[in-house]
Amino acid sequence: MKSFRLENRSHPLEYDLYFILEEDIFKARADIHLRFLEVSSSVELNCKELEFERIELCRADGTVLNGQAVIDEETEIARIDFTGSAGPGDWVLSLDYRGKVNNNLLGLYKSTWTEKGGDREPGEKTHTILSTHFEPVHARRVFPCFDEPSYKTPYNLNILCHSDFQVVANGVLIKDSVDIEEIPFFRERFKKEMPVRLHRFEKTVPISSYLVAFVVGELKPTPPLSINGVDIRVWSKSGDLRLSDFALKSAAFAISFYEEFFGIAYPGQKVDLVALPDFPIGAMENMDCITFREDALLIDPNNATRSSLVRVAEIVMHELAHMWFGNLVTMDWWNGLWLKESFATFMANLALDRWQPDWNVWTSFATTRMAAMSLDSLDSTHPIESPVNHPDEATEMFDMISYNKGCSILFQLHELIGPQVFRRGCEIYLKRHAGGCTSTGDLWRALADASKEFGVDHPVEKIMNDWVYKAGHPVIEANETTSENMIRLSQSKFRLSQKNGDEELWHIPLFLRTFKDSNVENKYLTLSKKEETIYIPRDLDFSILNADGAGFYRVLYSGRLYSDLRTVLSSRLSNVERLNLITDLFMSILAERTEPEEYLEMLDAYKEESEPQIWIFIASTCQQILRVMKDPSATTSFKEMIHSIVDVNLKKLGMVSKEDDNQVERELRAILIALDGAIAEHGETLRIAEDLFQGAITGNIAIDQELKAEVIKIAARAGDKERYEQFLKLSRDSDSPQESSRYIYALAHFKDSALVERTLEHCRDGMIRSQDAPFVISRLLSGYDSGLPAWKFIQEHFQYIKDYYPPISARKMLAQLANLERTETADQIRTFFASNRFPGGDLAVAQMLESLETNLRFSQKCGPRLDRHFENLSKRKP
Repeated sequence: MKSFRLENRSHPLEYDLYFILEEDIFKARADIHLRFLEVSSSVELNCKELEFERIELCRADGTVLNGQAVIDEETEIARIDFTGSAGPGDWVLSLDYRGKVNNNLLGLYKSTWTEKGGDREPGEKTHTILSTHFEPVHARRVFPCFDEPSYKTPYNLNILCHSDFQVVANGVLIKDSVDIEEIPFFRERFKKEMPVRLHRFEKTVPISSYLVAFVVGELKPTPPLSINGVDIRVWSKSGDLRLSDFALKSAAFAISFYEEFFGIAYPGQKVDLVALPDFPIGAMENMDCITFREDALLIDPNNATRSSLVRVAEIVMHELAHMWFGNLVTMDWWNGLWLKESFATFMANLALDRWQPDWNVWTSFATTRMAAMSLDSLDSTHPIESPVNHPDEATEMFDMISYNKGCSILFQLHELIGPQVFRRGCEIYLKRHAGGCTSTGDLWRALADASKEFGVDHPVEKIMNDWVYKAGHPVIEANETTSENMIRLSQSKFRLSQKNGDEELWHIPLFLRTFKDSNVENKYLTLSKKEETIYIPRDLDFSILNADGAGFYRVLYSGRLYSDLRTVLSSRLSNVERLNLITDLFMSILAERTEPEEYLEMLDAYKEESEPQIWIFIASTCQQILRVMKDPSATTSFKEMIHSIVDVNLKKLGMVSKEDDNQVERELRAILIALDGAIAEHGETLRIAEDLFQGAITGNIAIDQELKAEVIKIAARAGDKERYEQFLKLSRDSDSPQESSRYIYALAHFKDSALVERTLEHCRDGMIRSQDAPFVISRLLSGYDSGLPAWKFIQEHFQYIKDYYPPISARKMLAQLANLERTETADQIRTFFASNRFPGGDLAVAQMLESLETNLRFSQKCGPRLDRHFENLSKRKP
């Protein structure tokens, strides 16, 4: 196998980077301070799309060796051959080169935005922002470097740009001047064609190349908010404190929380949070210069849904957690990506739960964990830690397994060893390896040492290696036995496919909780065999095997064990336990372990459910069931059933917001109206939703943001060309990023075929930004009427998608093709991807194709059965 790793007998000590930035190109110099470990006549660096003009290797004694680059385009490695040999010691590799400013949101890229002119300057003015995104392997597009995470070193950034622009970067700004004569590169290479300003920054702490960042444009900062001596600012187009204040407060709390939790001061010099008009992901944890999509940072708390507030706070806290897990201590190589992403996800939830306990963060995370478990149920899943060789394989690791499954197994460990031991283990790990790089074993050793400090002996490595290095997860089947007080537990790998595979075993921590009247008892057991029998007294009210959903495994109960849980569903089970019970049941139907009628019976038991996250899951399963049903009368009967279970809560809540509604009631009303209107298509609910939309737009009806978000989508479904134009205008005129995104994404809900085509065209003509287009197309692929046109668009414009859409969000978009569970369409999809590759998407495509097979099987086997079930119900009606 060809290696894509650098093979060097040297390592970098420091980088001095100089950039002359223009709109479409840049000229640059990289002076890389190197230490050769032995005599060498060459050195390897990563580079891509760079054109070298001068290469010299210099030593302090005046020795100069000229260099010539031989570039392997496939491996993105340049071998620099010198005219002589460099002896051991310190040298400076100086490279002059030029590169291009991209339009694909990778490396150094350009984005534009417009604003309306005033009375003196009518019309629209276009502004340009240049910004970087280097993770995982895109620093090489902007400067030749050792583009691997283990090569940590300080950076000195010097940026020359138009005098109207601000520059935000790693490090503190120390020079902001038009004087360029003091730096040879600028003196030699800059032609005075525009007014310029030179921005010089203090040396950074040692960081990996993927954490280098700078943003150049007409940006405005908020006044600094200082916490424990660290200045925090939000930078944006407007500098509007109204939209920035929430993020500032989130960041301030996070820094204080993490400093206390880890026992380590903030590792950087300052915190700049930068909102960008175009960004390929939610945010990126560049040291001291964290970059965001606008709607992931800027928000008006008085006009936002709770989920939007949670998203902004969670992303801010996630990125700041990286300052410790990822930046201070970095994984050796991308196979250990989970060491930063899983931890940042876990720590952000931990911090957010401490900051806003009323938000029930771990209930919301349970829904995210459920999505990770669905992906992990495929044969094409991967272990949390997997081998990485090719750069595309590094890109593929950024998925729900590395983030959300990893977070889940950390939560499982946290609950098993206890919060004090876990916190102490993190502290040991970070202090022991501060400034360096690690592998997974280093973490296990730190946690084991913490366990010993507290006088407990948890076999952390033995237990956790199962969860990190094995793909998939187990399902536990709990069955009564003929012996009184004994329950038989058996474990197996949970698979959605029907393929036979090796039966793997896990060390499963059982979080067992038993109930008898008001007495509750918690036990922690380990299931490590294929089958074990445990003792549970017969006179208990009930018992649950995955208490509070702490474990990353499924549980299927049978007989009395199952009926007991249904009896106490609403009175004794926690939100997460109720969510797990219904999700495990539905997934067992997809895996053909359970009959679909059982799920329909379970739905009736949830009709008084008050947790919005559970209703979100129910809504998604109702959509999936409707997609596979073909008989019109049966479909009508199922929709009537949906209305009947929704109506119980809607009658209690009312259809219109009330001043004394609490947050849960507002969220619950919104999701129920969405389910009853958009999915069940209940006539009266649709009429009321339309009235609410008109009232909200005109300001005649005061409705909360939760409800407004849903009625906008319902209004789009019946919308005509006039309403479509209205939504486009509202997306441009909205005064918050969330409101703008709400109308952009709602375009995907219009059913009219001409408007579907128009939305798809806007995903290519720039009306819908490339950062948003994959998510709009994803929604179209999930629609009953828009799925096939969206699939046609992907086929016809696949090269455009590869060239201009952010790879991570494009992969998520392709995953939605699994919703097209029609036999002829599935054949087209298989054929297309057999000859069309998406770079960095091989794994995602394999997972999509497997999910498509699962959905096809569900459609073919359960669709007719569900049709018959509801046909019989309709016949029995009086």
